[in-house]
Amino acid sequence: MSTNHPEGLFRRPHSKYWWMRYYAYDPVKQKRVKIQKSTGETSLRKAKAVRAVALAAVTTGKHHTQHVERVMFDDLQRGLLADYNASGKRSADRAEQAFQHLARTFGGHRALDITAGRLEAYLLARLAEGYSQATVHYELAVLKRAFRLAIRRGELTTAPVFPELKAVNNARTGFFTESDLVALLVELPEHLRGFVEFAYLTGWRKQEMLDLRWEHVDWQAQEVRLEVGTTKNRTGRVFPFADYPQLRTALERQRDYRDVWEAQTHQDVPWVFHRRGKRIKDFYASWRAACKRAGVEGKHLHDFRRTACRALRRAGVPEHTAMLLTGHKTATIFRRYDIHGMDDLRAATAKLAEARREKSPTASETT
Repeated sequence: MSTNHPEGLFRRPHSKYWWMRYYAYDPVKQKRVKIQKSTGETSLRKAKAVRAVALAAVTTGKHHTQHVERVMFDDLQRGLLADYNASGKRSADRAEQAFQHLARTFGGHRALDITAGRLEAYLLARLAEGYSQATVHYELAVLKRAFRLAIRRGELTTAPVFPELKAVNNARTGFFTESDLVALLVELPEHLRGFVEFAYLTGWRKQEMLDLRWEHVDWQAQEVRLEVGTTKNRTGRVFPFADYPQLRTALERQRDYRDVWEAQTHQDVPWVFHRRGKRIKDFYASWRAACKRAGVEGKHLHDFRRTACRALRRAGVPEHTAMLLTGHKTATIFRRYDIHGMDDLRAATAKLAEARREKSPTASETT
């Protein structure tokens, strides 16, 4: 027989602890529900204090129902990726990679255990490991959105306070020389060599290349095509290679690589760039290691996009035509990627010197 107390406290048979009873709003059921759970106290005075704290949490909106307490980090990840896939976001793969890093710290933990302090510690630890501010900013932004979606679905009622980061400057200025490329290709694993060479020759975005299928390569017309809706800005694109032997050779080598794999496994490989017949996803560990061995540590895959813009400008290709090839929608962004290297500066000063030689008076004229 239980022992009741008028202030919402009671004891269950054969239990030495006081239990408490109160009502709170359940966001999932969208109604007030009765909460009964142990205070963990044998003292009536201390049990009253525990119940008072619980009631205060209900009043301030900080109370968590049992359902909320069961929401795990993995639930946040599943909810966010489901939302990305349902809305057709092309960044779903990148978000999944961000969660792989987050899981090393928060995997297996309750959402309620991801506090502001732990987020701040994660930020500092990632920066100490050498990751860029932009990378860590993106990872925390993905997790923050996962919390917001969970609140919208009614699974959580609150989210932790996320650390503030200074404005991230994404306008990097790196680019590759041909010698950089040669050194890097030697160090890369075989399945990434064609991918990197294609990036150098076209300046296409990483996701566009990862999504590229052989059905997009027209050998008869000698064109690589991306259909409308498959690119970042949703526009279609054509990159001819009939008069671009370097690109044609790179594609032929990639085709040979595919044929060898299909002959060994008797399976069709739809992806132009693949790893053992599967679509390439996360390759950053291999990339960083190869860059270090090749002496180009700190370079980014996106540097190939800037390199291609610079090459097109140097080749005298009209800006509008170059933008069609690389997939830039605005001239402002294209010009931002048009990096001027030391060779450009030397050429400019040489032209300046030549112009002044032509206009400056001779020594005899000044005497």
